Amino acid sequence: HLDTTGVAKLIRADIVEAQKTGELKGFKCSVRTRKFAGGSAIDVEVTAVPDGVELIQREYVIQSLARRARPGGYQEIARHSATIESALAKLRQIVADYNFDKSDIMTDYFHVRYYSHVSVSSALQEPAYDAVLASIKPEDVERYC
Repeated sequence: HLDTTGVAKLIRADIVEAQKTGELKGFKCSVRTRKFAGGSAIDVEVTAVPDGVELIQREYVIQSLARRARPGGYQEIARHSATIESALAKLRQIVADYNFDKSDIMTDYFHVRYYSHVSVSSALQEPAYDAVLASIKPEDVERYC
């Protein structure tokens, strides 16, 4: 029975293998553990993406601006590109492969091996969002209003 630190080592090895097989080619990830009174957690964060991969979808930013101007009735657009979403899904699967979840939210009972979170680093997201935002013209937003 491995502790969370041991599981994190296995997760790191699986990420390296996925990078070698091309499933996560060009992606760099950070795997960290946390321990707290209610258990422990493993956090996986994407810290680099392959060159030329769109991180934040332009249409997502445009729609976000349009919602501020006129709330309601928009088709949901994913924040990240399909390539990023695919990588995040692969990372979530790697993390889930070592976990179990016998929780019952109806009775407020939580029983997991560890909690987990997979995300893209804010150090990557914020400049990418700002770059997309700078390229948007008022007429782009008006299409949604």
